[in-house]
Amino acid sequence: MSRVKLEFILLGALLQRPQTGYELQRFMETTGRFLRVNTSMTQVYRSLRSMDDAGWLAHRVEPRRAQDAKRYSVTEAGAQAFGDWLGEPYEPGRSPGGEEFVVQLRFRAEFLGCEAVIQLLDVELEFWEQHKARYRHRDRTELYSADAPIDVDCVGAIHWEHLRGGPSSTPISRHCGSCGAFSQLATGRHLSYRILSSWSLQQSTTQGRVPSADLVEFANVACVCR
Repeated sequence: MSRVKLEFILLGALLQRPQTGYELQRFMETTGRFLRVNTSMTQVYRSLRSMDDAGWLAHRVEPRRAQDAKRYSVTEAGAQAFGDWLGEPYEPGRSPGGEEFVVQLRFRAEFLGCEAVIQLLDVELEFWEQHKARYRHRDRTELYSADAPIDVDCVGAIHWEHLRGGPSSTPISRHCGSCGAFSQLATGRHLSYRILSSWSLQQSTTQGRVPSADLVEFANVACVCR
């Protein structure tokens, strides 16, 4: 699920009391961080201008010594937009207790009351209970045994390339870039030659540890087709 629009978080904060852009930025740096992380001042002011132009906000200018400030308040249209968003059926995100859930929980508790909060919790809990039940009995059989064959020389070469930061022109890099079997493996496992952990490689090559299944398969593919 996509991130909650910053406009709705700012509307929720402004419905508590009118605030300036600076005050809203301070809110996003403190309490608001639990609702939406990494919100810049530019994003806050851009959202305020957008909502002001759309008629969701009104502002009055307050004279200041250095630079005048705009104190924003929510209009009837803005309150309606916020209420419509908050009243929409909640759909759980990709992980339990995600951003959408936290924002909905905060503002439902503040504006809609206990029943709306209970409904939100019921939907979230039911969804993840069903998710857990759906995958509880999936096959977790380990596809690779501890004694799976591995080309130690190949793994050592990859480890060395990581340590030295070898350019793309090196033989092992050229192989990984042109090898169809490796490309298929990397796509299926979301692996990349350049992000394979040099720590894992070192563990499996210098300390006799059992390598991970992905590393075993990677080394075997590289061994077979290089």
